[in-house]
Amino acid sequence: WDIFAMSTFDDTMPAMDNANTKDWLPTAIANLDWINGGEPYWEQDYAAFKVDRQASFNTNFLMFSAHVGGYAVYPSDIAPIAPRLESDLLGRIIDLAHERKMKVGIYWLATTPSSALQAREHPDWQQRQRDQTTTGCMCYTSPFGRHTLGQVSEVLERYEVDAIYFDQLPVACYCAYCRDKFRKRFGID
Repeated sequence: WDIFAMSTFDDTMPAMDNANTKDWLPTAIANLDWINGGEPYWEQDYAAFKVDRQASFNTNFLMFSAHVGGYAVYPSDIAPIAPRLESDLLGRIIDLAHERKMKVGIYWLATTPSSALQAREHPDWQQRQRDQTTTGCMCYTSPFGRHTLGQVSEVLERYEVDAIYFDQLPVACYCAYCRDKFRKRFGID
């Protein structure tokens, strides 16, 4: 098994070098985690709380979100840092998990609650149904895709991660960006 980044952006997504994936992936006990509403993610012991909690589940593969509400949980040049966060939460979680011999995957969730800041600042980045109502997800064909790809590149350049994952990838979208791309590719509306 080789884990590599697959995306709808284009072919610029860097491949991940995980030669040992075949050894751990078939036996992975994974758990997705994120900052839950009301949790004091800004406190110094929050990262230890999250990793200890995962260890209590016998997790050997921790998946953690790189963002909350559209804010980065690490020092980012792409997205603003989560309010009240004064440390590198993502880096600390990765370090603590690796100390416990857990593999770490970082994921991006494209729902509008998870990307609330971008949805509010750029409503045109939201995925649309045919009648132009929003779907509750962001569209990767819009500039949101480049925004996310920038974060992915930052994380891969700065941290030792074992996997990346994208959740809520669009299957059909009728936003202006998708309609324009479709029109250019196929010559019809």
